[in-house]
Amino acid sequence: MDKTKFGITVGALSAVGYLCGYLSMTAMIIFFVFTLAFSAERVIKVNALQSLCLSFFFLIIKIVMGWIGDLYGDLVGLIYKISDKVGSVMAGGSTGITKVTEFVSFAETVIFVIIIFMAFSGKIVKIPVIAKIAEKHIPEE
Repeated sequence: MDKTKFGITVGALSAVGYLCGYLSMTAMIIFFVFTLAFSAERVIKVNALQSLCLSFFFLIIKIVMGWIGDLYGDLVGLIYKISDKVGSVMAGGSTGITKVTEFVSFAETVIFVIIIFMAFSGKIVKIPVIAKIAEKHIPEE
């Protein structure tokens, strides 16, 4: 398996990039800038860009789900002020948004774990929509 100039295999460094993307957006951005500046391997650069895009995608989903939950909570609070009976019946309904948010977090974890193991092969992981974007912006060497 190919090694980088740091002595780490290409697959291991790609997997670290996806792990950074899962753990923290800040860590992913630092890793992405580091790979663009110091890595000559296209595989690592494409995987880093895909990890950044995937992390950003899940961040946007979580933000939108938070807004929907807040909007729903505000609506329930308004109804509760208008009518005590209706509000008390609907007050337990916010768990639906919570369940969807928990499912998104679970799906994110599963997707990143699968991709991390796939990245150990040292090849570019093809994430359906994101792969086209990444391959377009990282030129062939």
